[in-house]
Amino acid sequence: MGNGLVKLDLKDKKILLELDMDARQTYSEIAKKVKMSKQGVEYKINNLIKKKVISKPYPIIHMTKLGYKYCRLVFKFHNLTSEKEKEIIEFIKNHKKIGWALKIEGSYDLGMGIWAKTITEFKDVINEFVYRFGHYIAKRIESIGTKVYHYQTRYLLNKTETREITIKEDVEPEKIDELDQRILRILCKNARTPLIEIAQQLNTSSKVVSYHIKNLEKRKIIEGYRLILNHSLLGYTYYKVLLDLSNLTKENFIAIKNYLKYQPNVLYLIEAIGWKDLDFEMLAESNQEFFSFMKELRLKFPVLVKDHEILILTDTIKVSYLPEI
Repeated sequence: MGNGLVKLDLKDKKILLELDMDARQTYSEIAKKVKMSKQGVEYKINNLIKKKVISKPYPIIHMTKLGYKYCRLVFKFHNLTSEKEKEIIEFIKNHKKIGWALKIEGSYDLGMGIWAKTITEFKDVINEFVYRFGHYIAKRIESIGTKVYHYQTRYLLNKTETREITIKEDVEPEKIDELDQRILRILCKNARTPLIEIAQQLNTSSKVVSYHIKNLEKRKIIEGYRLILNHSLLGYTYYKVLLDLSNLTKENFIAIKNYLKYQPNVLYLIEAIGWKDLDFEMLAESNQEFFSFMKELRLKFPVLVKDHEILILTDTIKVSYLPEI
């Protein structure tokens, strides 16, 4: 397309929906669901990779079951040179405790997700970053996510129903063995890595690898498998909205969460301590569409939604659900 956007047909959209949350599905399994040939599905997926619409399938690991807290940081910088920005990005990519990192437009410039077992460990990561780059930090905010709801990428088909994955802190920690850890590390690099390749890397059998993966899935340590999807190539802007709520009750909190869950453009919903009362991430094809969405939300919950803050997430720097264990 002349505007640099990638146009998807109906089969592309159905394949992306199937891959989302379950990106380890085989070409044959997907083909049956979307009524295509295995070769046709393989061709379309490879074409989407070639066009950079999709990249890096990764496992959603329930890190709180491994004893980790989901800690968050956002920064606003000043006097930042391009060289220093590159240094910050390299620091993030190489840091073993930083799982998520995104570039932001709006009130902040950078957001990070940190896997830490204790608040002290979270503070240590903050200090490490501040000691190194504090001269460039104009503002920062810390928070801890208590529940993160993942919703399917269903906006392309305008579906309201969704598979939901919830990562929450109120679960009992579990232990995994060394082979589990090594398998998870390989899957974090590419969740579609075939069993035989994993087995070869670990000097074991495909049967053993399959058993361990199925066990991790059964125990809900692996909750699913997602893709990094380049929404901007499809003509969408990625928004993060932070809500200030008033007159909050258990009933109206559940009501607004359920309302957002069934909006096709909403991808994530986060409950946290230390920033706003609730935040969510969504996609829109235009500012008009986004502001119409926000108007509807405020009209639906006029007493509850007191104020909101808008951020635009522009680029994914890093995604990993697995720190050094």
